[in-house]
Amino acid sequence: MALELHLEEYHEIAVLSLAGAIIASDTEYLQGALDFLLENGYSRIVIDCKTLVSINSTGLAALCELVRILTKDKKESRVVLCNVAPRIQNLLRVSGLDQFIQTTANRDDALTSIMH
Repeated sequence: MALELHLEEYHEIAVLSLAGAIIASDTEYLQGALDFLLENGYSRIVIDCKTLVSINSTGLAALCELVRILTKDKKESRVVLCNVAPRIQNLLRVSGLDQFIQTTANRDDALTSIMH
């Protein structure tokens, strides 16, 4: 299942919806989308994982790099993942990324969290 991306903007917050699976061949596509967000000045990003079925280590590394870049210089910059499947949530926990990337139960909670 190929990775699909959908980008929306909500009050200057980028909402990136991921669908399918992030495997090695998709990470360049994901990285391109994340680079686009950074180049266009987005500092608050919600990543909706509602229809994301799996992610590999290179996909996790891309998310980690996004958080590193965003939080390096800007205190108000944030990335929040929402609708994360238990299997992916477990990967975040095992990899230790749950200490750096906030997750919420749904998109509304993510938007509320990132706005405050």
